[in-house]
Amino acid sequence: MWMLTGVITLIGMTWYMIRSRRENRWPLTPISTRDFRTGKHLGTPPEGSLYFYADRQYLAPLQRIGYEHAPDIELRVKRKRWLDRLFTALGISVACQTDNRDFDRSFYLVTDAAPVCRALKVSPKTQELMLRVEALCEPNGLRFRQIIMRRGRVWLEVVSRKRKKPPSGVQLAQSLVPALRELSETMDAEVPETARNVKDHFALKAAVIVGISSATFMAGIYFLFKPIFLPGRTPLDEHPFIIASLVTAALIVALLVVVTMTWLGRTSRTHLVLMELIFVGSIGFALTSYTLLREANMALDFSTGQRHVVQVLEKHSVSGRPPIFYVNLEPWGDLQDVTEIRVSIFFYGKVLSGYPLVVEEHPGAFGISWVRLIPPRFRYVEETPASTSAEH
Repeated sequence: MWMLTGVITLIGMTWYMIRSRRENRWPLTPISTRDFRTGKHLGTPPEGSLYFYADRQYLAPLQRIGYEHAPDIELRVKRKRWLDRLFTALGISVACQTDNRDFDRSFYLVTDAAPVCRALKVSPKTQELMLRVEALCEPNGLRFRQIIMRRGRVWLEVVSRKRKKPPSGVQLAQSLVPALRELSETMDAEVPETARNVKDHFALKAAVIVGISSATFMAGIYFLFKPIFLPGRTPLDEHPFIIASLVTAALIVALLVVVTMTWLGRTSRTHLVLMELIFVGSIGFALTSYTLLREANMALDFSTGQRHVVQVLEKHSVSGRPPIFYVNLEPWGDLQDVTEIRVSIFFYGKVLSGYPLVVEEHPGAFGISWVRLIPPRFRYVEETPASTSAEH
């Protein structure tokens, strides 16, 4: 049942991630005009301001400030990094160039629609305004990440610099929305009609591959919930599953790399998709393969199992988040050593050291034995000083 739930969850999460990556729809964060500590009025954001705020643990918060009126152009202009330069120099990715040295040095254009690229080449004012928007981030203690134009809106994505308090939504809107409005109006006047409403078909292809990668990563973490928080049935040897999952992940990533190079070709998104596959997808495929193989070994095993009555030699816990609980069992059957099995907190409270429990052993669908622990059905009666003196 758990394996079937996992497969359905993986399919649903894959569809959700592909759709979310393709659409780039973000919930709007209301711009607060008052300081929640002092109640002081912070000001009024310009008309047409859009805002999104995402708090990230251990990282600076992500902020997007936008303007709700923009030409119907699909375009992403990101800060050029050394990896972009490396993969472009190697010929793996090919990005649009505007022949403006300052613009091409600062930005990496993520678009493979030829009309959009040609329009940017002949739009010097648009290039100048994008450079000005990037320059406005520095005085506000922000680091420019990217400008995104999609669905008739223009967004600026920024993060605050180290040891810098992020500005409020009102401050961000007052500082940057006028520049975004000017950029939108300039592009509306400068960009020809041939570059509008042009669909970038490579965007969907990249979203499919990246969506699969992201979905398996999230699904793998979700699948680990049961063995971590609710351990019940457990294999006697985990190593075969770990080795099989690493091999499976390597094969799937290699296959998707080939698919990416064949399906996308040399585009502006190729190296971005490849990096996601290698750094995120490999972990996701390994986690998902491990949990599904582990569960399939038990779920597809329809044997009745062999029961053994064994003694609990010791039980102990390891502090952490969450705490981990173990029971040490005496050898049974062909086993020669003490077996340490991880159990849930509920099972941990039902057994005591020195008392027996039942171990139901199954051969496993893949030949890897697994066990189910059955707690005793009687209540323990602990000795107390009162009961001891009454017996005497």
